[in-house]
Amino acid sequence: KDLDELYAEAESAMTEFAELMRKVTVESGIDPDAYPLVEGDRISKDGLERKGLTVAPLKARERAAKKINKVCDGNFKRVLDFVRCSIIAETEGQLVGVLERMLKLKVVVRLVNRFKNPVQTGIREVIMNVRVGGHLCEVQLHLAPIFKEKASMHVFHEDFCEMFSWSSEPYGELFKRVEAIGSVGSGTG
Repeated sequence: KDLDELYAEAESAMTEFAELMRKVTVESGIDPDAYPLVEGDRISKDGLERKGLTVAPLKARERAAKKINKVCDGNFKRVLDFVRCSIIAETEGQLVGVLERMLKLKVVVRLVNRFKNPVQTGIREVIMNVRVGGHLCEVQLHLAPIFKEKASMHVFHEDFCEMFSWSSEPYGELFKRVEAIGSVGSGTG
């Protein structure tokens, strides 16, 4: 397959993916069209208020090209989020409900539990790659109170990934090196 074929495949999977994610969110007690609340406030990210389910448009070619070159060693087949969505659960029960339903459907081919192993920038979520219509799609599953914090931290996460995407060194080791530099520069080391 070439990149154009992959985009065509992704586009054909969009409707089925959106319908499946809507069904799973509703069955898990999440209103896909409602705005989750944290302490009475709606959650926003990048200036946009977020709903229980947000199905993103196809990944823009410019963003895909950047990811292919920076993260995927030039291999466009390693980009797994041409088709993607974000689900925000207000309760742990809803979050578990989504996970259980997705696993029961036997569409999950990869699951990353960042609640158990958060990234160094503190982001906690579940990332699933699911096969829909022959295409791999990404589901980001969030807990509302944590997502609210993620929204303010995401710029740091993206900057961090951008700075260190060239390195095969684990993020934890990179952080130690950055902290050591900070200590030396501040006169405390």
